[in-house]
Amino acid sequence: MPSAQVYAHHLYVSVVRARNGNLRTAIFENHKNQASNYSDINAVFHCTIRSEAKALKLFCQPIDSAVRRFEITARVIEQSLQVTDALLPIELLAEAIEIDDVWYPGVLMPWVEESRNLGQIMRTTKADFDHTLLRVFRRMIRSLRRSNLAHGKLEPKNILVSGNRNLLEPRLTLVDYDKLCSPELLANSIGAAYPISTPFRHPQASVDEFHLKMDNFPAWLIDTALLVWSFDRALFHSLNIASGEPVLGSEDLKAPGESSRFKVLLKHQTREISERAQLLLKLARLTPDSIPDLTLDGAFPTTF
Repeated sequence: MPSAQVYAHHLYVSVVRARNGNLRTAIFENHKNQASNYSDINAVFHCTIRSEAKALKLFCQPIDSAVRRFEITARVIEQSLQVTDALLPIELLAEAIEIDDVWYPGVLMPWVEESRNLGQIMRTTKADFDHTLLRVFRRMIRSLRRSNLAHGKLEPKNILVSGNRNLLEPRLTLVDYDKLCSPELLANSIGAAYPISTPFRHPQASVDEFHLKMDNFPAWLIDTALLVWSFDRALFHSLNIASGEPVLGSEDLKAPGESSRFKVLLKHQTREISERAQLLLKLARLTPDSIPDLTLDGAFPTTF
């Protein structure tokens, strides 16, 4: 498997092949051609192509299924942009980079400037908050549902927050579409690009879960974190939430009676927080595909 350094070297000397088969030279600025994220599955680079800042995801394995998946995903996202601004247009590069006579696929999308992910915002912002981010998150989830899409990897690290520094007018953008679900992908029996696990999935959900309601439980969990963060910043930080973890994890949800975090939330003096803890107990007992949509006011649907 090529390392990020090997990728970086080949980016300077390779030609990026577009989906339509035409060849074009990718010009990468030295100071921006860097891996912003690297795993055993893919590497994400911040680069400049024809004077435009781009995020370039290169798969570290020649995943044949990824090509067909992202052909459909690119088309589905383009159609959904009329309904939601939470997604970014993508371009599939079926043969993005050649290393040792092997072509690897990639995905190109705009780079979101001056942004931090939601987890970073919650961990580092100390000022009082007026619930704006909570409302914007709920509206983003609603717009995604109206698009009849599920992101599939809904967690704070995949939600970019941009806008002015004081968060008075934040914009939320979802990135990483390796598990995005749509009716067309379901009809073609095309699941995730590779097995994907997230600490925000329902305690009964499997790693290969793939349906249009799979964002619902993670949305309630992230909304709970934002709720606690908005009402009681000191409590949020005292819970010592590790990077990438939910306020209530799988173990808390499987054994709530033994969870110290659950006890704190259930006994909280703020009604919204204590009621949310009770709601999560109900949701954890439901099947993953029966979880109701997150509501704009954060209340449990009365018709459910």
